[in-house]
Amino acid sequence: AADGADSDTLEGNAFEIFSAADDRVPPASVGVYKILSEIGRGGMGVVYEAVRETSNFRQRVALKVIKRGMD
Repeated sequence: AADGADSDTLEGNAFEIFSAADDRVPPASVGVYKILSEIGRGGMGVVYEAVRETSNFRQRVALKVIKRGMD
């Protein structure tokens, strides 16, 4: 079902969240991912430890948010 979607919700939300915010203060979430902490940052962006939780599924991930213009 996600493959057939016309838009990429995560990408849209990430650009909206990070274009208006101070990049030193992590957002509470990006799309369905709840941000737990910052793992690292570099020239291309920031990597966060995040978790995706639903009623029957939990997954810890490293979520890299690439700076605008680096994509």
